[in-house]
Amino acid sequence: MQMLWKLMSVFLSCALFVQASSQSDAAQTGSSEANQIVVEGCLQRSGWQYFLDERDGTREQLTSSSKLKDFVGHEIRISGARGVKTISNTPPGGGSSVIMQPVINVKTVKDLGKGCVGAN
Repeated sequence: MQMLWKLMSVFLSCALFVQASSQSDAAQTGSSEANQIVVEGCLQRSGWQYFLDERDGTREQLTSSSKLKDFVGHEIRISGARGVKTISNTPPGGGSSVIMQPVINVKTVKDLGKGCVGAN
């Protein structure tokens, strides 16, 4: 009888571990999917940086310039993932410092038209 209880205890522990593991995997998948984004707006360039000006006035900084260079001044739809760009802010002779800037890492670009609405 004591052997049966030990066996049931081991079986129950394994079942709880498998359940917790599958819930953890689902949470990780959900969090990466939560970073996925599709947005539309007017593509602008300032120096080497690309920005998407959305219709609601939001401005998003974009990465992946090789995909974007032909679409400056166009209405576009992009898909990608939210990320963070780190920029060194260390003064000469000073302590190490960085700025963390939100960006969208562009995966795909679709041209929605030649000119941006309201663009000069």
